[in-house]
Amino acid sequence: ASAPHHFQITHGGSALTCQPQTVTVTACANAACTAPHYSASIKTTLQPGGAEFTVSGGANTAATVSRSTAGTAVLSASGGTNASTCVNTTAGNTSCDMAFSDNGLSLSVPDHVAMTTASVTVQALKSAPAPNAGKTCVPLVANATANISFSCKYVSPGADKAAKVPVLLKNSDAASYTSVACGGAGTAVPLKFNADGLATASLQYAEVGNVGLGASYTSGTVGASAPAATAFTAAPREFVVTASRKSTAALLAGYYEKAGVPFTVVVEARNAAGKVVTNFGQENTPENLTLAVKVTDPANGVGELLGPRGAITAGVSTSDLWFTETGMIEVTAQLARTSLNYMDLGVTGFDTKGRLALGYFAPQYYQTVLDSGNMACSGIQQANRPCPAATGMFTHAKQGFFIKVLAFNGAATPGVSANYTGTWAAPVTLAAMTKAGGKVVTPNATLGWTGGDAAPRFVFSQGTGTLAGGAGSKNLPVLTFAAKYPVATLPVTAYLRATDGNGVSSERAETPAAAVEAELTFVSGQLALGNAYGSQNAVAPVDATAQYYLAKGYVINPLVTVTSVPFGSFATFKKCTRAFDTGNGVCPAGLRIEDSNKTLQLTNGRGKFYVAPPKPALGGTGAADVSLGELIPYLPSATGSATFGIYRSGPVIYTREVY
Repeated sequence: ASAPHHFQITHGGSALTCQPQTVTVTACANAACTAPHYSASIKTTLQPGGAEFTVSGGANTAATVSRSTAGTAVLSASGGTNASTCVNTTAGNTSCDMAFSDNGLSLSVPDHVAMTTASVTVQALKSAPAPNAGKTCVPLVANATANISFSCKYVSPGADKAAKVPVLLKNSDAASYTSVACGGAGTAVPLKFNADGLATASLQYAEVGNVGLGASYTSGTVGASAPAATAFTAAPREFVVTASRKSTAALLAGYYEKAGVPFTVVVEARNAAGKVVTNFGQENTPENLTLAVKVTDPANGVGELLGPRGAITAGVSTSDLWFTETGMIEVTAQLARTSLNYMDLGVTGFDTKGRLALGYFAPQYYQTVLDSGNMACSGIQQANRPCPAATGMFTHAKQGFFIKVLAFNGAATPGVSANYTGTWAAPVTLAAMTKAGGKVVTPNATLGWTGGDAAPRFVFSQGTGTLAGGAGSKNLPVLTFAAKYPVATLPVTAYLRATDGNGVSSERAETPAAAVEAELTFVSGQLALGNAYGSQNAVAPVDATAQYYLAKGYVINPLVTVTSVPFGSFATFKKCTRAFDTGNGVCPAGLRIEDSNKTLQLTNGRGKFYVAPPKPALGGTGAADVSLGELIPYLPSATGSATFGIYRSGPVIYTREVY
């Protein structure tokens, strides 16, 4: 626009004829004169006085009006598209009338923070005698102490809503403050005036808002002087933010609440003395506040503080909120205005804020997910599948298995937490349950760890907990059946539950369809060894087969592949017979696994190793039972035999001819 909608003049309602009176001019961009204001700089002429001023773009500008004769003048500013408007801060109305007097007081009070001490300036002046009448001012009271009658008025909020708090005033050397009740008769306060007719007083106001302050002086020689009036705004010193948990569940030290669980946030507007200011939120245009959240750990963390904000009542706002993510947060309360300043005034200390650092927020729940390294039942013939469904996974009892734990946030649709990272993540333990969401631990079995790595057993990064040490970890979860080999246990399907000390768990429902707990079947395995036959002067091959137990007996497990397991001292030879019997079935020292084959290898569930006869060879035939013990802990060895000096016949096809 080429011109503002109109100009608004903010003034105190009274002035002296002997000096210009300062007013504030705003170039308004709309009828309500709400920010943002007219952005360009523009000139305007003020009446009375006819002085020209440039109103800076978008800002309030100080200007002056003047009149040399006593009386009431109507303030105006030229150049707007519409007629100018006014705000009388003393009367709390929109009157453009300003009373000019020959004798009177000039009064000013700075805007300040509530219950800090502000300096009130009072100047007693009168118009100089002719020929300078109406041109210059001279002291009305000089080098003397005079009683000044002060009065005050609630402007914003008005008297119908404002707390009935007085304005406190005192002279610089007074021992105590004088209480001036707003809306009542004037209260005398003695002030010392200097040679220039200037006096100062200290002012304190315990509430917030805009208050009109009036002063008058009466002298028998001068008569009743014209009253002086001004207004000041007092702002809250700070917002004090406190929070309290609504749930009664205990959490680990350092944790505040679960993500997505409501907690109560209370914000109090307080003055410099630490008292709640009940006028806050009651202003003519009510002030409001906003709550913002910042994730302080991890760096660059995300998350929202959701929930309805509570209304401000008597300077206090109470809200039930929840944080959607994990991590440590800081809650900041600040004024809702775009300028972040109380009543939109750019005064030091008017950018009221309050902060509260809370502890860490724990995940809403966990989910357990099987990781690569476990066996899929889809790779087994249907008749031999140990899992309840073809899509299931299985592993051996006593075999470390691979699993991940996912930490979920508290969003409306929960997802894996982007913040759950680092050493502050709570240690997670596992349990094997009879069903997803079930309450009973899998019977006749113990879930433990293979050991070797230090805690924590799961390391979280962006909500995904992987086993410490990664794929090469020695610290793996393992399920052990109560029955000892060679007693076999039928396959057991367990649901793996993750839990931490905060009460966060993967237990979510009683039905598997709604569960977030991984399903894994455990089988009893064995390493079946064959019977070997051969020359007493040559090695004998022994077949090794990975098997697991079903109701119909042991079946081969074609999904087992083992590479280079050193035999070590696990290979044993017992019950030697015939020429190998050195007494009571004790085997000769030379009977051994062939030196050139130091490791066992299984491919698709099958492997082979070689047993060497004693050296020097003993005469005649001999046999021994062979076992590999717990060379592979989850495939305890059955017993095979190696016989030297007897050759196995076959394969032979037998035929029968009938004539």
